[in-house]
Amino acid sequence: MDTKRSLVRSRIQQDVVDIIVLVEAKLRGEVGEYVQQLGGNRWMGGMWMESLGSKRGILIMWDKMNWKGEHFSDLNQDLIWFITAVYAPCDGKERKELWEELGAMRSFCEGPWVVCGDFNTTRFPSEKTNCSRISEAMSDFSSCINELELVDPPLFGGPYTWR
Repeated sequence: MDTKRSLVRSRIQQDVVDIIVLVEAKLRGEVGEYVQQLGGNRWMGGMWMESLGSKRGILIMWDKMNWKGEHFSDLNQDLIWFITAVYAPCDGKERKELWEELGAMRSFCEGPWVVCGDFNTTRFPSEKTNCSRISEAMSDFSSCINELELVDPPLFGGPYTWR
């Protein structure tokens, strides 16, 4: 197992993670193999979504002892929540269309909803190297988050997602 997988596996075990979303993942072969390698001895389920036109994608893994299905019902409580993994396009017009699609999807999710992934934009200049102003893409992204009443949690471990 390579060093990146070893690092992810140790983090999952150290923090006792029940659900993990890996963005920009590069997988080859059977997804179940990766889920087993990363999850270790835990009862992990997994789902892989490949980005269109790329070998990268998003891997979602969950502890099947605590969570059931792709709509994530908590087996220990009476809680159902939804997760949407997004791999946003780089093109600004296509990204705006995605924000509209997310708005339409929200009406189908009755209850808590988590939207995660690679949005191919940031919200604030401080999240981008050498950026000092709010761009139209940042403004559109912030508007989408506000309109959908999503919460943008702070990053852990550094100012950027890649640290």
